[in-house]
Amino acid sequence: MNKIKTRGYSYLLQVFFIIPILWGISATSCSIRKMALNSVSDMLAPGIEAEAKESRGAMFAFTSENDPELVADAFPVILKVYEGMMFENPEHSELAVMTGQLYIMYGNAFLQGQAEMYPPNMIKEQNHQYTRASNFFKRGRSYSLNALEMNHPGFYEAVFQTAGDARSAMMDKMKKEDTGALFWAASGALADFSLNPLDAEAIDSVEGSVAMMEKAAELYPEYFNGIIWETLFTFYSAAPDFMGGGMEKAETAYEKALEIGGGSASLYTAYAKNICIPAQDIEGFLEALDKALAINPDENISSRLMTVLAQQKARWLLDNKGTFFLE
Repeated sequence: MNKIKTRGYSYLLQVFFIIPILWGISATSCSIRKMALNSVSDMLAPGIEAEAKESRGAMFAFTSENDPELVADAFPVILKVYEGMMFENPEHSELAVMTGQLYIMYGNAFLQGQAEMYPPNMIKEQNHQYTRASNFFKRGRSYSLNALEMNHPGFYEAVFQTAGDARSAMMDKMKKEDTGALFWAASGALADFSLNPLDAEAIDSVEGSVAMMEKAAELYPEYFNGIIWETLFTFYSAAPDFMGGGMEKAETAYEKALEIGGGSASLYTAYAKNICIPAQDIEGFLEALDKALAINPDENISSRLMTVLAQQKARWLLDNKGTFFLE
């Protein structure tokens, strides 16, 4: 096992040994307990600066994994550990962001993502998983928005309940360290909208969420190896112009994502699905999926899990291409 991945598991082991002790500390030792809570919270959610370093703690144990089933089995327990810690330490904004991030990642990768590949005779099971994913997206968005509200009181009202000037003024206050909260809150909202495009609450959140996502891209375009531009590409290519989408924007976002990340399996798969299928461009479809499958997951261990999952989707699209293209 490589050094970085071992370090990620080491963080997880420390956390699982410390938390039961922490929860057993007497409530009368308030100052000691608060220090311990903050120490463990910092370990669980080290913040955006730590994400730029080689060691990324516990998240590496997930993102560097090459067995999605192992991660899927472990994820629910980890989610509840993070959520439990957040309830114990509700003023730790980075912990709120990380908890939101984990809920959104799980909903996307292991609920919606897997359900999209169910066969037609599993429509009931598919809808059930979509409902679960929507619930997780909402929960993740809420936690990330709470972090923004902690750091910038009045954030929600300015971005979602007032005129454009108030939103712009609030966006001007954002700093690089707000990138994670902005991205994950917006990502959760837009993912939920993709599952519920006729839901009034989901529709109402789109404009503000796109503004948050675009601000995150401005503040830290390299975040998670270009994931912000990749997410914007997916939204722009699927949403109509009047909701902030459009093919011109999608093309720009695609080029930005390529420039920053060098071309990921998930980006090429999204291109095949969102651009080539609607255009009935089977040559472009096959070329994009070939690029996705040509990537060696071991070349970038920090995104190995995402590569493996995207390649699963790419193979499924190839196996079912007759469903998407007219003969």
